[in-house]
Amino acid sequence: MQSNFRWDRRDHHDQALQSPDAGPSHHHLPNSNKSRSLSRLPPRANEILNDFVENTDRPTKQQRLKCLERIRAIPGAEWYTDANIYARTRQKKPKQELFQLLYPSLQPELEKKLRILLRSDPNPTPRIVEIWASRLMVDVVDLQTWVEIAQERRKVGRHPTLPTFSSLYCVSRQQQQQKQSSSPQEEVPPRPHLPTPEHTASPEPAQRVDPQHVRHMLATSVNTAAAASHLPQPPESIPTSLTEFNKSFEFFEYNMNSFMQKVRNGEYETLGLTASDIPPLNQT
Repeated sequence: MQSNFRWDRRDHHDQALQSPDAGPSHHHLPNSNKSRSLSRLPPRANEILNDFVENTDRPTKQQRLKCLERIRAIPGAEWYTDANIYARTRQKKPKQELFQLLYPSLQPELEKKLRILLRSDPNPTPRIVEIWASRLMVDVVDLQTWVEIAQERRKVGRHPTLPTFSSLYCVSRQQQQQKQSSSPQEEVPPRPHLPTPEHTASPEPAQRVDPQHVRHMLATSVNTAAAASHLPQPPESIPTSLTEFNKSFEFFEYNMNSFMQKVRNGEYETLGLTASDIPPLNQT
């Protein structure tokens, strides 16, 4: 009974090979043959299958059956079916199609090695690309194409992202700096420095300050302060007696007298202020 079943199975396979218009043949194998179907093809049969899958785009039923005849002719591959070939052709990855289209001599399995080489030398010369192609046994034009595409992807990024606020700020700042550097600017005179204390890391001014410039700055400051005094100010308590007025003015009088005394002592000569700029004591 069991022998008759095996004979019918082989006869069914022969009928599938003779009818090219049928779809992928699916067979119910005995348990012993199911375990054999899960095993790998012999190396020669696997080579025939890989060559067929890689070089045949969307094979027809008749093309698959011809390949199946060649595979079954290899000892140990008699269990292989058209359904197996059909499944392999459907598993063809888009990356394989991309490699075949752009660089046919390269295989997707080489991409890891290529990325290692490109990281070691991000901008290889044509001679280096020739050496790589020779060692990997691929076409130099295909390898050069892969390198150029990888470099472009690294520049622009594989997935473009929306600009962030920080990136827009950086771009705006760079444009402003370029605009300022391209337009001629007048030289700004050095600002005067106050006397440098004894214990400090700040350097003394490299140039002596012009006294006229200092007087102009003081006059400007006085005018600015006078103009600011006319602006609306928050209400303050008004002295109701001469004693209260003198008490509130003591602080300002002390600071003014202290400043004038330092000018008379020559402490501000580096700023262009001398004793001649201060009225005599009998006029203050």
